[in-house]
Amino acid sequence: STAVSDEAKANALTLSKKTRIIPNFIVINENISFIPNNNFLFIGRNERRKNLKLFINLSKSIDETREFIAITNKISNDDLIKYLIDISDDEKNSIIKNVGFFIAPQTHSESFGITILEAINAGNIAICSNLTAFKDLLGDSGIYFKNDNLKSLLNTLNKLNNADLDKIWNKQYDHINKYYNSQKVLDDWIYVYNNL
Repeated sequence: STAVSDEAKANALTLSKKTRIIPNFIVINENISFIPNNNFLFIGRNERRKNLKLFINLSKSIDETREFIAITNKISNDDLIKYLIDISDDEKNSIIKNVGFFIAPQTHSESFGITILEAINAGNIAICSNLTAFKDLLGDSGIYFKNDNLKSLLNTLNKLNNADLDKIWNKQYDHINKYYNSQKVLDDWIYVYNNL
């Protein structure tokens, strides 16, 4: 059997005694660089697990020159966020290229995090809650804050004010290129099939 991550493996019901980790993959954009915008993006359903509420609270805690965009399934009562409801993949891919920072505030039950890879691959720095799945995904290239903790998220963002953002993004981009590029993952699948 296979699983996309150790977290997924731990929650899988399988009769196999040996499970190989083969992650999801992404087609790496080789013509992208960090976007020097100071705007923030959330992608996910408006549900407790995805934690749009923390993103909303963040929008109320930062100066109004920043733009907050949420690609989600329903609007909350908040006029500081631009809500994009159930948009197409093409629209999403267009929006994600013009932000700067992707916030992944999920609280639990995440096994991978493909939208994090998509955001980095579109020129954004990913800032994630410290879930095991996200730390496994990005390793030491990740920027993390305490799960469901606005103060920790604000402190993390404040530290970025004096950081080399190009260097941070390049580290994240190099990481996803090393571990999640399509050819590397497909080679893993081919190996599995050849050894059945």
